[in-house]
Parts: sequence; C-alpha cells; structure tokens
Amino acid sequence: MPTLLFLATLLGTVLGAPENVKIKNEFGNFNGIEDFNDNEEQSIKIMKIQTDPISQIEGINDQLFELFDSEPEGCMQCDCDPGGAYDNQCDIFTGQCKCRPNLKGKRCDQVEDFFFTGPLDYLLMEAELAQGSDKPPTKFIQRKPRDSPGNTTWTGHGFMQVSEGSTLTFLLPDIFRTMNYFPVIRYEHEPEYPLTWDFVDAELIRYTASSDAPCGIWNVLQTISLPGNSSSAQFKFPLCLEENQKYEIKLKFRQYNKNETRGAKILIDAIALLPDVDDIPFLNPLYESRFTNEETYDGLYSDLDLDFTFSNGSGVGLIDSTSGNVVGYSTGFTMEGAKSYRVIDSIMDGDGWFPGAEISENDRAEFERLECRKHFLQVKPGRIGQMPKECDRILHSISFFTFQGAIYRHCDCSYTGSVSTMCDKYYGECECKTLVVGRNCDSCSPAAFGFSNSGCRPCDCHDQGSEDEFCDLVTGQCLCKKNIFGRKCSECKPGFWNFPNCRQCECNGNAETCDPETGVCINCQLNTKGEFCNKCKVGYYGAPEFGVYQVPCRKCPSPGAGVKGENCYLDKQTIKPIFKCEDGYAGDRCDMCADNYFGHPELPDGVCKPCNCSNNWDGTAEGNCDRYTGECLKCLFYTAGHNCERCIEGYFGDAINGQCEECSCDPLGTDYNRDCNSQTGKCPCLPNVVGDTCSECKEGYWQFFSGAGCEECSCSTIGSRGFGCNIYTGQCECIPGFYGRRCDVEG
Repeated sequence: MPTLLFLATLLGTVLGAPENVKIKNEFGNFNGIEDFNDNEEQSIKIMKIQTDPISQIEGINDQLFELFDSEPEGCMQCDCDPGGAYDNQCDIFTGQCKCRPNLKGKRCDQVEDFFFTGPLDYLLMEAELAQGSDKPPTKFIQRKPRDSPGNTTWTGHGFMQVSEGSTLTFLLPDIFRTMNYFPVIRYEHEPEYPLTWDFVDAELIRYTASSDAPCGIWNVLQTISLPGNSSSAQFKFPLCLEENQKYEIKLKFRQYNKNETRGAKILIDAIALLPDVDDIPFLNPLYESRFTNEETYDGLYSDLDLDFTFSNGSGVGLIDSTSGNVVGYSTGFTMEGAKSYRVIDSIMDGDGWFPGAEISENDRAEFERLECRKHFLQVKPGRIGQMPKECDRILHSISFFTFQGAIYRHCDCSYTGSVSTMCDKYYGECECKTLVVGRNCDSCSPAAFGFSNSGCRPCDCHDQGSEDEFCDLVTGQCLCKKNIFGRKCSECKPGFWNFPNCRQCECNGNAETCDPETGVCINCQLNTKGEFCNKCKVGYYGAPEFGVYQVPCRKCPSPGAGVKGENCYLDKQTIKPIFKCEDGYAGDRCDMCADNYFGHPELPDGVCKPCNCSNNWDGTAEGNCDRYTGECLKCLFYTAGHNCERCIEGYFGDAINGQCEECSCDPLGTDYNRDCNSQTGKCPCLPNVVGDTCSECKEGYWQFFSGAGCEECSCSTIGSRGFGCNIYTGQCECIPGFYGRRCDVEG
C-alpha cells in the first residue's frame, strides 16, 4: 500500500472515521486529507500533513493534538502542566493531559473541588507536638494570635521552649515522593538571648530502611546554627527521604554562645520540609544530565572537608572531617567515582518529565528572581510582604509534582467551624468562623473557647487575675492566680476579698464569705454578728474572735427584770454569762438593785428605783441606802431622816437644799433634854428663860446663871419701883424708905 494511503487509512482507523471515507488523491503531490464522503453527509476532522507524514502521524501519540480545520498549520503542542500531569502527552482529540490524583483541567493545572494540593511547606512538624527531653526540660509556650498582620510569627498553638542541652524529637509526616528535602527550623529568640545559637545537632533517624533503599540506611547528622538576626535556619544539606518510610529528626541544642553563661533558652516553632528544587525536573536545566559525570560537589560542599569513609556497596557515606558528622549519602556510585557527583543526588520515582533545558532554565530564573521559595522560610501569618502573583504557577506545579497532585488531601472543612466546605486549593485552608482556627477550622483559637456553630468566644482572661490569656477550650475557665476565682479570674474566690490582691476574709471562722470590695463578712453563722462576725448576737454570750480564749456564742440564760435589751456577755474571768443591766439593776441576771437603788426586782412586776436622799449623800459611795426599803443610810451635810430630808439634832435649816446650820443656844438657858427647832433654830429654854437662844430671863425673873431656869424677883409691890430685879443678884429697885432684896423691909 502506498504510504499516503496507508496514513489515511491509519488516520481513519485511529480517528474512528466512517468506512465510506475515501482518499481524494492516492498518489502524487499529496497536500492533505480532505473531509468528504460519498453522500457528503458526514465529515471528520483530519489534520493536514504539511511535511513528513510519518513523523507527524507518530507525533499524534506524543506531544501533539487537535486535528481541526481551524489549525491549518497542523498539530498543537499538548502544553501539560509539568507538575500536574504525569507527562506531556495528551488526548489527540481534546488535548486533555493525564492528571495526577484529584487534579483537573486540560493542562492538569487545577485542583478538584473539595481537595487541595498543599503549599511548599506543607510537610510541617509542630514543635509543641514533638517529644521533648526531661533533663533539661522543655516547656510548651502557648501564644494567642496577634491582631496586626505580620505579627503572628508562628504556626500551631505556640512554641516549645528549649534550653542548652535539651532535645526535641520530631516524627516526620508521610512523604509523598522519594526525593531530597531541606528541613527549615523556624524559631524565635528569647529577648535575653538574642545572639546566634552556635551549635544545634540535627540527626535524621531512619527506622525502616533496607540495605537496597534508594536513600540508604544510615542516620545522618548535621550541625547547624540558628542566626540571631533571623527567625529560620535551613539545614546545610538536604535529606533524602522515601515514601512509606518512618523517620524522625532529633535536634540537640548543644551550645548557645561559648562566651555566654550556660542556661540560654530559645523558642522553637516548627520544622518545615521544603523540596529540593534541584530534584524538580522542570526547574533543573541539568536534569537530563543528573546521572552523568558532569556535576561535582564542589559548589554544594565547598566549605567542608569531606571524607568518603564508608560504603555499603550501593552508595557512599560522606563525613565532615572537622565535626565527624555524616553529611550526606549518594547511591549508585563506587568509592572511586563518588567525587565526580553531587553528594546527595536526585532520587526520582520516574513519573516526572522534563520540559527541556530552555523552559526549565527560564522558570528556574523566574523562581529565584521573585524569591518565591524565600517566603516559605517564614510562617504564612508572619509574612509582611505579599508573595508575587507570578510565583503561583511555579509553586503550584512544584506542589502538584512533590505531593502527587492532591492525593489523600480532602478539604474536610469542619461543618461546625467553617463557613464553607470548600477550602483554598493550594494552602488547604478552610474559611473559619469567628476565633476558629486550624486548616480544617476544627478548633478554637488559643485564648478562645466554646467551639460551636457560631464560632468561638474570646477567653477574656483578666490580665491581673489570671496566669495567662488562655482558657479551657470547653468551659472557658481561665487559669487563675492564687485565691482568685471566676471564669475570667476577675474576682476573689469565696472567702477572700480585695481583688486583685486577694486576702482571706477575717470572719473568725463564723462566715464563709465577705464583701469582695470591703471585706465585711456576709451571713455570719454560729450566733455571731458584726463586720467580722466578732460579736455575739443579741441573746447570746461568748468570745467569738479567733484566739486562745475563743468561746462560741451561747444562748443567754433567762434574764431578770433589769436586763437591758435581753443581752448578756461573757465574764472572761469566770467564763459565765453576765447580763448587761439597765440602770439601777445588778447581779449576773440583773435580778437585784444596784447601789443607790432600791426595790424588789425578784418579785413579779418588781422594779428598782433610785434612792431619794435629797442629794445629801456621796453618789460615788456604796451602800448609801437600803437596797430594799430605800432608806438613806449615809446622810451628809448634817441631815437625817429616811430621805435625809431634815437636819440632825442641834441643827436647823432647809435640809432638802443642804442648808442645815448648827443651833446657837445659850447653854445656861437651854433645856438640853429637847432639841432646837429644826426649821427655825429656836432653842428650848429652861423655865422662865426667854429668847431664841435662851439667853435671858423673863422680865421679873433672875438667877439666869443657875442653869436651872430663872426665879421670879418677887419685888414688893409697895417698896419697889417695879417688878424687875438684878438678873445676877435678884435685888429689886427699892423706893426710899424700903430695903431688902425684895424691898419689903421698911426702914
């Protein structure tokens, strides 16, 4: 069969043309295959062959497609995404490339709905989930996301604080493609230790590798530093990691600074595994020559003294002679030829494809010019500058290739915490409700709680009452300082007052709580009262204050008539109850009259009344009057009587007003068998003695000084001049011619 006829027949078969399709020109200058049939009712679209028909036909199954009249020049390039498609071959009708799992689009450059591919730093290990050492201990430091853009410089819930000598062991996530990865440590310096950490030993621990494993079987140890002017540090050499293998990375923080005192601390956020760009076929212009003798390790390890010290037959181990650490492993080479190759070579699965040196070189140059990779050395929330949009195409292709499209990566957005079930198709981040975090929006943000359909609520822990700003994810309970209480730690706990400097209530054990602001006790118990429950209630006695002599309040016994307010108190000497008596009452039960009072309070309706001594007493003295009769017993001021209402014998005056004076009776004329008048002071005179003071004889009487009264003069009515006589001699005054005492003798 002539060649062109064969090609036409082949095309008809391949393209499914009807049997009645005929070839217009079987021989000669064949310029193409036209669309026709006998009935001119059907047509098929056949590509026009302009040059070598054989090569064009063979190209249909390679990288050319579309046989349309609208393409007069022939086949179009497939243009498959170098990361999203398995190769650059496509369907010859539609141009559809062969996509990796859960990718779509003609070029395989789009992610299916409800899936995501993962960013460059998708393989992330949070330090707070790592295994920390006990000696020296590590400590989880939780952080609340910052409100200002770029200020949240960590992922997860915070950092792991480590000290010199501490270790952190990270379990690596599942690896989707066997290749080389650069671990990047993200960290934050403590303010008091801002310098570079000189020595951090990083060991890759392989658990399940076999002797014929592509990446070897040895653990790899590197020593790196954590610069003081940075928040991330990349391992010096990439690590060869395989699919379906278990790995750990163990960091030992050996030395901070040799010139500083030991004991430094640093905060470790996470380790991210960034794929080695040299292992990305479409970003390595030398990819096709990666297994030739053209590339040396000089540039990659020029700063080390490398010693090829061991081999297991399938590869070569490399040791830094200075530190003694294994820095790399290369497979498939002998000891003699190892120095002619990159130390850690590209290990490929065989399903990547190379778009050509020119395209790879251009994309690599663009990738480095835009510093696309640099953005992933920092955490996404902490990036200040926007990543150039031009990076998206290359970054997406890298993720498609490195992480096998979007295999096993469903959005899985939480129905409770997310706004939508759709996530970002690159980062995988779901759109979260208020204060909800996590790629899946499945938990509350640090310092928030109450995960629900409405999002989460802020903890609002009191800055003075709580230990930190975080709370229980379910209850919202903040971690309170000593003696502080409440969900937000905003008040003193029961039994304390004076927030935030909470002090114990001083209620003497008689109340459980007090006013949180004043400290006044609330609801005093055990029959107590007072601001501090330090007094007994009315009707009770005791000593309720704390101390050696504390006595519980007891009910007062039955009171007497004179109890004041029906209250009693404790006699601290006798430890017996004593009532507080009304004025005028006395006794333990106020059932007797006090000094200067009288009465019978022990009798029904009996009362005590003040004694009435007309103020002729000493009110401070005891026993002034009889307690029962009220008779005054200690009258003063020359008074006497039941009430000191009169003057004593020999005195007269106004006793009630305290004006008693001594009577001034003449002793010769006074009858001392009788008292002077207590009101007027008039003296009781002897017979025939007269005068208020009894100081003279009645007219016509004499013999005053006899002390027995006066005698009548008895003067003669004839011989005397009158009735009177001399009071001392009794001589009457005689008229001439008469003489004698009485003038009764004539002569």
